[in-house]
Formats: sequence, structure tokens, C-alpha cells
Amino acid sequence: MQTQVPDDESELPEGGGARGRQLDTIRLIQREMGRVYAEARRNRMKMDRAKGLVYILGQLAGLVKVGDLEDRLAAIEARIKGGTH
Repeated sequence: MQTQVPDDESELPEGGGARGRQLDTIRLIQREMGRVYAEARRNRMKMDRAKGLVYILGQLAGLVKVGDLEDRLAAIEARIKGGTH
């Protein structure tokens, strides 16, 4: 018999992010995905909600990766323009 899991906003902290943290690194997003997985696995979160959160976290991870690549490319371009290799 599975436990009935409430599906309300009380699981989410005020101010956004995972427990009030910014999810601005791949490592933090990985940890949050692991937390969501563990909560769903223990029937503390409905599977539909977990799927939605993991999807969003995956999208965030993609954005963090792109942002990191943009920063690296800008640094390389600045070196080339500045003449320092």
C-alpha cells in the first residue's frame, strides 16, 4: 500500500530555488535532482510532480551549460582581440 502524498506548494520554499538556494551550477542542479528522485522514491512526492521538477531541472542545467560556454567563448574572444594568447 502506497502512502498518500500531498501535492501542494508547501514543499517549495519562499523565494524560489531549492530550499531557498539559487540553482546556478550543474552541481547544485544535480543535487536537487537527486533530492527530488529520493523524495519520489520514498513516496514523499507524487511521481507526476517529480517528473515535472526533474524536467525543469534538466532545462535549467542546459541553460547553465550554455551560459558557461558563452562566458568561456567571451574570454577567448577577449584574449584574441587583446593580442594575449
